[in-house]
Amino acid sequence: MSGNATQRYANTAVLSVCGVDAPHVVTSAEIDERLAATYRRVGLRPGLLENLAGITERRWWPRDVGFADAAAMAGAKALAEAGVDPARVGLLVDSSVSRAHLEPSAAVAVQPSAWNEPCGTRGNRESGRREPVFSVAAAW
Repeated sequence: MSGNATQRYANTAVLSVCGVDAPHVVTSAEIDERLAATYRRVGLRPGLLENLAGITERRWWPRDVGFADAAAMAGAKALAEAGVDPARVGLLVDSSVSRAHLEPSAAVAVQPSAWNEPCGTRGNRESGRREPVFSVAAAW
């Protein structure tokens, strides 16, 4: 073997990839305004954040929306855009590196929410089917 692995899959496809943006936009200029007194006190000038990091804005979710909730929204959106019934999905791959706690992976919270089921069920309750949930972060 050359060191590269080749795997061939059947009946497998990526039909949709979606993201969702947090609704509340906070610009670097707004943060500069909030830090104006501190900037004056320590001798810094406004624009430091944007000039150093190149970040012009960031998006914030309401306090009651966690990153797993946002990931579930993106998953549900991807399924809807692809026209796929969640009951037909055989695997969820969560590539999030954000965590509310060390273990378990966020994938266990994302998958039931994307499937519109209560957290912890991880599967179709009527059929008893349980879909695998894989976190890419766990592979590192």
